[in-house]
Amino acid sequence: MLVVMDDIGIDQWRLFGYGDGNPAAMPNIGAIAQAGIKFHNLWAMPACSNGRAALFTGRYPFRTHVYTAIGNDDLANFMINPNEVTVPQLLKQRGYKSALFGKFHVGIQSNNPYGFGMAQALGWDYFDGWLDDTGDPASIDQTAGGVSPPETGPWPETWSCGFVRDASDGGADMGACYAGNNTCAVLTKSGTEAPGRVCRDSGGIFDPNQPCSSPTPDYINFATLSAHYVSPLVINNKDGSIEQVPSTDIRARTYRGTETVDAAIAWINQQPKGQPWMASVAFATAHTPVMQPPSQLLPSSEPDTSNLDCSNSIAQRVLTNQMEEALDTEVGPHRKRQRRQVDARAPARSSRRPLRQ
Repeated sequence: MLVVMDDIGIDQWRLFGYGDGNPAAMPNIGAIAQAGIKFHNLWAMPACSNGRAALFTGRYPFRTHVYTAIGNDDLANFMINPNEVTVPQLLKQRGYKSALFGKFHVGIQSNNPYGFGMAQALGWDYFDGWLDDTGDPASIDQTAGGVSPPETGPWPETWSCGFVRDASDGGADMGACYAGNNTCAVLTKSGTEAPGRVCRDSGGIFDPNQPCSSPTPDYINFATLSAHYVSPLVINNKDGSIEQVPSTDIRARTYRGTETVDAAIAWINQQPKGQPWMASVAFATAHTPVMQPPSQLLPSSEPDTSNLDCSNSIAQRVLTNQMEEALDTEVGPHRKRQRRQVDARAPARSSRRPLRQ
């Protein structure tokens, strides 16, 4: 098992002797580190693409030509060439099955001849992850799924974290939560957590102060990507087929850390007894744009951060910590399956104390 994290330096972690102030609580990652080997003096690549290319090929950027973070305009000769010898190709010679989950970003499909099949072209038997146009999470959908388009409606022009806040912050304490499978539930605030966030975390779109209606209102927009919550999920199946998961599918609307781990667990459990395997789990945490992770992934002592402004640099420090703590929960031994559809019987919930800026 290989776990890769984005934009998390050792300067943020107590387990390396750093993290003064208020570092993220990472007990599970810390336990893994204490049981293994920590490297305090090493060279690493300065960006995600060349770091991954070096990791999966064992070669420097001047050999792979992957010099920095790959973007949509980069040509194929600045991506990993399928003629390179990669880790999954080497493992295949020893009878291993290999899979990659989560972030790819050693190729961009726009100029790559293998398109959405890039992962299998590099040797992975299975891929379930994100092939974003730029390789990184999209911008936050500040219309919160179309409920707050600019120039119309009584609501603010933008929701900086991608969900409708509660009434105390200019939003609403009740409303209709529409799911991509054409179901709807009315959510009402209970505790401190905004029902708009509860709906977003469940993969839905919250229509503030409105009852459920059928059909779904035209302004409800499931198509727009939104950072770590609405993403272009692509699956390379073992038979060579490629699945582009629609943005209405709960898998494409599940928090990236959760979807990545869900998919990895499912694949590992499918491997026959005695079959050697390697799973590479590549998180997008804590790559920008930072935003609130699902609250059930956070320690109970963490404050509710539904009111924070995701465009504020001070708030981003708090939210980065929470994203790292959510990742720690995902890799922990007591991690529970988090994916869920909107449930009309489940009210908005949180016992967390609010955090004000």
